[in-house]
Amino acid sequence: HGNAQFMVAICKDITEQKRLENELKEMTIRDSLTGMYNVRYFYERLGMEMDRAKRQGHALSMLLIDVDNFKSFNDTQGHLEGDRVLSEVGRVVEESTREHVDMGFRYGGDEFTVLLPETDEKQALVVANRIVDTFAARKFDIVTLSLGLMHYDRKCTAKEFMHFTDSVMYEAKRAGGNQVVVHEYPTAEEMSG
Repeated sequence: HGNAQFMVAICKDITEQKRLENELKEMTIRDSLTGMYNVRYFYERLGMEMDRAKRQGHALSMLLIDVDNFKSFNDTQGHLEGDRVLSEVGRVVEESTREHVDMGFRYGGDEFTVLLPETDEKQALVVANRIVDTFAARKFDIVTLSLGLMHYDRKCTAKEFMHFTDSVMYEAKRAGGNQVVVHEYPTAEEMSG
């Protein structure tokens, strides 16, 4: 007469399936050598963090790291030692940044980048110097780190943000490496003059 007499329910535990899905996702966004996030995920997160900084008025800083003298070290010490250096950069970034807030990425080869959400230039400089000093204390022969630091300007595109950070990182390398160079925005006087 249109009234339900009984009901059949099928339950399935998908905990293991979800765990495997999460594991697979992690494998697609992580660099296998360093355990850091990969460059593809970097560009995804960069856009998200820039949008969040604009929307919520938060600070955002970025570091670009290059391993000084890496090619010479790799050529003389071998690829296994070179891989050990790259892995150590990943560990140093992880030790020097906030868990579940800051994000380190292997940008490619011997270059790395770090996004520092809700971090102004002064705070980012402390983190950048900590990375340089912590890595230097590991004493990898001639290998040191050059870092470029830029604080996000909301008028900046992602391409400009990356370009300016890259240019100050190369300034650090040209100045002898093992240091941090901060991107300086032109003052109002410099812009008008």
